[in-house]
Amino acid sequence: MEDKNKAQVPAEKEKPQKSGYKLIKKRSSVVMPKAKYDGAFEKENPYYIKIANKYAILKYISILLTFVFAVTMLSAYSSDITPENFQYLLKDLDITGAISGSKFDSVIYNGGSSSSFGIYRGELAVINAGSTMLYKPSGALSYSDTNKFYNPRLVISDKYMLIYDRGDTTHTYSIHNSFAKLHEERFEYPIVLADMSNKGSYAVVTRDDSFRSIVYVYDENFNLKNTVRKDKYVLSVSINDAGNKMVIASVYDKDGAFESEILVLGMSNGKPDFTVIENGKIPLKSEWLKNGDLAVVYSDSVVIYSSKGDKRATLQFSGHSSHNLELNSSLIVSVYNTTVLGYDKTVNIYDVNAELIMTSSMEGELIKILPGSEKVCLLFEDRAVLIDVTSKTVNEAPVKPNAKDVAFYDDTVIVCYSGGAEPLDFGK
Repeated sequence: MEDKNKAQVPAEKEKPQKSGYKLIKKRSSVVMPKAKYDGAFEKENPYYIKIANKYAILKYISILLTFVFAVTMLSAYSSDITPENFQYLLKDLDITGAISGSKFDSVIYNGGSSSSFGIYRGELAVINAGSTMLYKPSGALSYSDTNKFYNPRLVISDKYMLIYDRGDTTHTYSIHNSFAKLHEERFEYPIVLADMSNKGSYAVVTRDDSFRSIVYVYDENFNLKNTVRKDKYVLSVSINDAGNKMVIASVYDKDGAFESEILVLGMSNGKPDFTVIENGKIPLKSEWLKNGDLAVVYSDSVVIYSSKGDKRATLQFSGHSSHNLELNSSLIVSVYNTTVLGYDKTVNIYDVNAELIMTSSMEGELIKILPGSEKVCLLFEDRAVLIDVTSKTVNEAPVKPNAKDVAFYDDTVIVCYSGGAEPLDFGK
C-alpha cells in the first residue's frame, strides 16, 4: 500500500522551445553565426557630406536671388507688366487639340447669318458677331473669345488668324492664335480689305479724308513697316506665302473709262517691283500662284503675270452671263451659266499655267466654290460636289437646307451651317 505521506517530487518541467528555432533546426543543421557589426558601414563619407553642404548653401542662395529678382522686376518694371505684353509672349505658341489624322465629328455652336468659317491649325474656326471660337475635330470647344464685330471677316494663315470688321461699324481688327488674342487695333475709318502671309506679316486697307485708299503694312510682330497711300480705290490686296511681296490692285476713272493699276512691291521696304496698267478693266481679286506668278481676276478675264510683270496667259470670259470664279495658289475654277435661267452650269478647272484640266456640266443654285490643292468642292443648295482633278472623278453628297460654307479638313469636306458643322460622306 502506497504511503500517502511520502513526499512527492514535482516532475521537471520541459523547457518551451520557440517554433522558429524548431523550424530552423528542422530545415538545416547548420547554425549561422550571429553577425557582428563594428559600425564601419554606418559612418557617412566625409567627401559626400562636404558636397551636400555646398549644394544646400547654393539652394538657399538661389531662393534668395530669385526673391530679390522678382521684387526688383515687379518694382522697377511694374508699368510694363500688362495683358498685352503677356499676350505677346504667347504669340508663337501652337496650342491645339487637333491631332494629325483625327476624324472630324459634328460640331454644334451658336452662329449667325454673318458668320465666317475656316480651318486653322487643324481646328474649325467659327467667327460671328460677338464671339470668336475654335473647335477640335472631336467637337469640343478649345478656344473662345468675345468680339464687338458686326460683320466679321476671317483671314487664316499658318501662323495667325486675322479677323476684321468690314464696313462702317467698329473699324477694328484683331489677331489670334489658338491660345489667345494677341493684338487689336482700331482705325478712324472703315476697314475695306485685309490679307496675311503664312509667316504672319499682314496688310490692312482703309482710307482717310485725303486718300481714297491707305494700305498699312505690318510685320509678324505687329509693327507697322510701311504705309501706301493711293488716290485710287483698292479692290484687292494679296501677300505671297513668304511674306516678302504684295500686290495692290486698284481702279480709278480716267477720261470717263475705268483703268486698273496692278502694283507689286516689297513688304518691308515698300519699293515697287513692277506696275501694270490695264484699260477698261476692273480688278476683282489677286492671288499669288505656287510657281511664283501672279493671277489677277478682272471683270471679264483672268490674266497671269510673271514675277517681272510680263503677261504670260489670259483666260477670257466675256460673253458668259452670271460668271463665278475662285482661285488659289494651285487651281483656277470657273463656273458660268449655260442657260438664261441660270440653272444649268459649266465648270472649268485650270492649272497655274491657265491650261484646262477638266470640264463638267452641273445644275443647281451655286453657293460656294472652294478650290484645294488637288480637289474642288462646289456647294449647292441641296448638295455638295467634290471634284478630284487628279483622278478626274466627280462625287456628290447631300446637305441640309441653309448650308453657309464648306471647308477642307485634310481630305474631309466640312459643311457649315448657322448652328453647327458636320463632315460629308461622298460615298467613295
